[in-house]
Amino acid sequence: MEELFYWIIEYIKVLLGYGFIMFVWPSAVFRKYLKGKSATFRFGFCATVPIVIINTVVLMLGLLHILNKWTMWIFFYGLLIWSFREKFRITENAKKKFKYLITGTFGWKHLLLLIWEGIVRVAKKCFRVFWKFYKVHWLEYTLLVAAVVYGVTYFSWGVWHEHSYVFSDVYTHHSWIYQLTQGKPFSAGIYPEGMHCVVYGLYALFNIRIYTILLFLPSVNMALILVAIYCFVRELFQWRYSAIFTLFIFLTVALTNRIFMISMARAQCALPQEFAFPAIFLCALFLLRYLKSKKTEISDERFNKWCINDNLLIFVMALATTIAVHFYATIMAFYLCVAIAIVCWRKIFRKTHFLPLVVAAISGLLIAATPMVAGAVSGIPLQGSMYWALGLITGSSEEEEVEIIIPEDIGPETENVTDENIQENVAINNGNGQIEETVGNNSNIHNVMQETPKVSLLEKISYKIKSILDTIKSKWNIMYAEGYSVMYGEERAGWLVLLSVGCVLLWGAYKCYTIVLKSKIFAFNTDAMDGYLIIVFGALIYVVSYVASMLGLPMLMEGYRSGFINHLLMIMVLVVYLDVLFSLIKSVCKDSVLHMLSLAVAVGIVGIIFFTKNLHGYLYYEVTRFDASVDVTNSIIQTLPKHSYTIISPTEELYQVIEYGRHEELLTLCEKQYLREYLIPTEYVFIFIEKKPLKYAQYHFFDGPGWLATDKYQKTYGTYSVSPNYITGEISEQAADKGITYFSKKSDSYLNLDSRIVLQSKAYEWCQRFNELYPNELKIYYEDEYFLCYYFKQNESRLYNLVIE
Repeated sequence: MEELFYWIIEYIKVLLGYGFIMFVWPSAVFRKYLKGKSATFRFGFCATVPIVIINTVVLMLGLLHILNKWTMWIFFYGLLIWSFREKFRITENAKKKFKYLITGTFGWKHLLLLIWEGIVRVAKKCFRVFWKFYKVHWLEYTLLVAAVVYGVTYFSWGVWHEHSYVFSDVYTHHSWIYQLTQGKPFSAGIYPEGMHCVVYGLYALFNIRIYTILLFLPSVNMALILVAIYCFVRELFQWRYSAIFTLFIFLTVALTNRIFMISMARAQCALPQEFAFPAIFLCALFLLRYLKSKKTEISDERFNKWCINDNLLIFVMALATTIAVHFYATIMAFYLCVAIAIVCWRKIFRKTHFLPLVVAAISGLLIAATPMVAGAVSGIPLQGSMYWALGLITGSSEEEEVEIIIPEDIGPETENVTDENIQENVAINNGNGQIEETVGNNSNIHNVMQETPKVSLLEKISYKIKSILDTIKSKWNIMYAEGYSVMYGEERAGWLVLLSVGCVLLWGAYKCYTIVLKSKIFAFNTDAMDGYLIIVFGALIYVVSYVASMLGLPMLMEGYRSGFINHLLMIMVLVVYLDVLFSLIKSVCKDSVLHMLSLAVAVGIVGIIFFTKNLHGYLYYEVTRFDASVDVTNSIIQTLPKHSYTIISPTEELYQVIEYGRHEELLTLCEKQYLREYLIPTEYVFIFIEKKPLKYAQYHFFDGPGWLATDKYQKTYGTYSVSPNYITGEISEQAADKGITYFSKKSDSYLNLDSRIVLQSKAYEWCQRFNELYPNELKIYYEDEYFLCYYFKQNESRLYNLVIE
C-alpha cells in the first residue's frame, strides 16, 4: 500500500506539472491573444506552442552552454511574472495595508484571509467560465470525458502493475534527457529532441525525477491524443456525436492484426513518435479549417488581401512540433494533409490560399530546424537516422543495382548468339494472330515489315488503356491481399472496401443532389460531405504506405508505426453511415430527442461490442526488469543519502539511480574476480540477484477486469507471460562454473538468457562466498520468488576487497 501511495503521488506530480507547462503557462502568458478564441483553437494552441517554445529554448541554451535549472526558472517563471506585471502595480490602498502590516496594526491572519478570498474569487470566476462553456453541450462533453477516462485507464493499466519501461528504446531516450541535465544537447548527434526537452522542462521546473516522468508521461499524453482525435473527427463529420461514436469504437473494438497491437502497445510508453500524435491530428485539423476560411472572416485589414488567419498559425506550430519531436510523425501528418489536399485541391491552389500555405510550411520547417542547424554549425555531427532523412529529402540515396534476368530456356547453344543471328530469326505478327518466322538477311525483314498492316490510333489507345487497367488491377490485388486482408482479416477487409466505396458513392450522390437542387428548393452546402472523401483517401493512403515496398514505392516507415492512425481511419469509415443517418433526421427531430438518441447509439455500440465478444485485449510490455527491482531501487533512493550507495545490477537500474547514487554493472563484478583488488568507494553496496533470471524483452501481458479488456491478444503471440508471472531461467552452481560470454556492448550480456543465467549464477555464488568470508555482514534487503537484494555496509576509510578467491 505504501508503494501504491508513492506512485499515485508521483503520477499527480507529473499530471500537474505537465498541465502547467502545456496549458496553464501558455494560457496565462498569451491570455490577451487567446481571449475570445474558441475552445478548439485554445486546445490546439496549448498542445503545440509550448512544445515549440521549450524545444527552442532548451536546445539554444544548451548550445550556448548556459542550460541549467536557474536559466529555465528565469525564462519560464520570469516570463510568467512579467506577463502579469500590470496586476502587480502597487496601489495606494496596498501601500497603506503594507504599512499597517509592518507597524503591527494589520495582522497576518487578516492578510492570509484577504489572500484566501482572492483565490476563492479567481476560482469562482474560472468555474463560471467553465460552466458557461460546458453546459451548452453537457451530454456530449460528458461522453467525451468518459471516453478519455476509459482510454487513459486502458493505456495506463500496465504502468500500475509494472513500474518499468514498456520498451527498451525508452532507456536510450532517458540517457539523452540525462545529458540535457548536464547541459549537453544533441548528446548522440543532431536528432529531433522535442519530447526530450519537454521532459527536461518538467525535471528542471518541478524537480520531478526523469524516470517518473517517462513512466507516467504516456498516460497524461494519451488524454491529449484522444481530445485531438475528437477535434479532428468532429471537423470531418456533420453530426456532433459522430466523433464520440468514433472514440467509443476505437477504444473498445478488438484488433485483428499484430501490427496494430504493436502500435497500440507503443502508445503506452514515452517514445517521441507517440508523443507527437496530438500534433499530427491538429496539423490536419487546422489545415482543413484554414482551407474552409474566407478573406471576409479576417478582421485585420492588413491580412485581408491574403487569407491569413489564426488557423494558419496553429497549422505552422503543429507542423513544427512534429518535425521537432519525430520525423515519422511529420510523415504521418503529411499523409493526412495529402488526403485533404486531394479533396480540397481547388481551395489550396487559390491565389489567396496557396502562397500563405507555402510560406507557412517553410516557416514550420525553419522554426523546428533552427536549433538543429545551430547544432550543426557548432560542429555537432548528425545522429545516424538523420542521414536517412536527409537522403530521403535530397534524393541522394544510392540507387539500386539493376538485376538482369536471363530466361531459363537459353542454354549453352545460345551463348554465342550475335546481333546478326538475332536479325535472322525475327518473329512478326502478321495481323491475323499468326506468327511468321523469317530467316535471312535484313532485306527479307524489311519486306515482311512492309507487308504488315499499320496499327490504328484507336487500337493503340485501347491497348494503352488495357495496359493501364491491368497495372491498376495488379496493384489493387497487392493492396487488398497484403494490405486490407493482412491488417483486418479476410471477412472485415471485404466489408471495409465496400463501405469505403459506399462513402465515395454517397459523396458523389450528395454532390449531384446539391448541384441540381440548390437553386430550386434549398441553399445546400455543397462541401458538407467532403469530410467523408477525406476519410476514404486518408485510409487509402495509409494502406498504400503499409504495402509501399510491394507496390514499388519507397517505404518511408515501418507498417506498425502507422497502425494507430490506420485503425482509427477505418473506424471513421464505419461511422460515416451513422453520421449520414443523423444528418438526415436532424432536420425533422428536436435536438433533445437527437441527443438522447445519440446517447442510446453510443451505449448501444459499446453494448454490441461487449456482447459479441469483440472487446479489445490487454496490451503487453516488452518487460526488461522485475517490478521488484524497480521498487527496491526506489526504496533505496528514498531511504539513503545521495551518492552514499552503489547498486550492482544489470544496466537498467543505472537509469533510475543515476541522479542519486552509483551503479556498477553485474558483469563488472564477475569480470574483476580475476584481479587482485576490486573496491567500491561507497558506504553501502547493494547486489541485485535474479534467482530466476528474466528473459529480456519478453511479451508480458496484463490481466484485469472484464469491462476493461480481455485476454484475446495473447493468442497472437507464441511465447508470452501474464502478469505477475514471468518467463525465466534458473540459477545454478553448474551455470556459475561456466565462462562469461562477451558481446560488443556490456548491456548486451543481459539480453541473451543463457548469458544472463551465467552472470546471475556467478553473482549469487559470489554473495555466498562473501558471506562465508565476512559472516553477518551481508544482509537481505528484499526477497521474493524471482528477485533477491543483498547489501552490506562498509567503512569508507577501509573498504572491502571484493575479489574473493
